[in-house]
Parts: sequence; structure tokens; C-alpha cells
Amino acid sequence: MLGLDPGFSSLSGLGKVKFNLMMSSLQIGSLNVQGFKSSEDCVAELFNGLDFLALQEHWLNSAELSLLASVSEDVIYVAKSPMEIDQLVEGRPFGGVALLWHR
Repeated sequence: MLGLDPGFSSLSGLGKVKFNLMMSSLQIGSLNVQGFKSSEDCVAELFNGLDFLALQEHWLNSAELSLLASVSEDVIYVAKSPMEIDQLVEGRPFGGVALLWHR
């Protein structure tokens, strides 16, 4: 039996959902970080309480995606950036998605 228990944190842009799967639970979170470099500590703290964390708007270019590994020693992630290494970005950086989970 699958029970869905949605809950929301006071952090803007954060959605958390708890799934109860036969006596165990799966903690999933989603956060629009609006720049990973300025939110790294918050992301690391949030990730430690979750099984999976989806990030949007990390603003990392393709060469910087490895910075996501700093969130935790046991993090595994997949990520995509719309900004390439050689792309000249005018204004602020933009976009990017990532999914992080524990080993």
C-alpha cells in the first residue's frame, strides 16, 4: 500500500513529499536554488535529511557540474546545464537541473 503525505517547508521553492512503502519511507525533496554556489550549505543540509533531492536553476555551466559532489561524501547525481563551457553569458547565469541521491 502506498501512502502519500505531502508537506512543505518554510524555505521558498522547496517541496517535500514523503512516500510510505510497506513499513519504510522514501524522502524526496525539490528546490529551486537560484544559484548553487550561493546555496551550497543549504543544499547540503537539506540533502542529508532526504533520499532524493531535485534541484532546479543551479546556474552551473557544464564544466562546473562536478561542484555538486561537494554536497555530501555519499552523493550520486545526474545534472544538465544549458550553458556550455565556451558560451559567453551576458547578465546572470541561468537554468540547470540536477537529481541527487545517496549511495
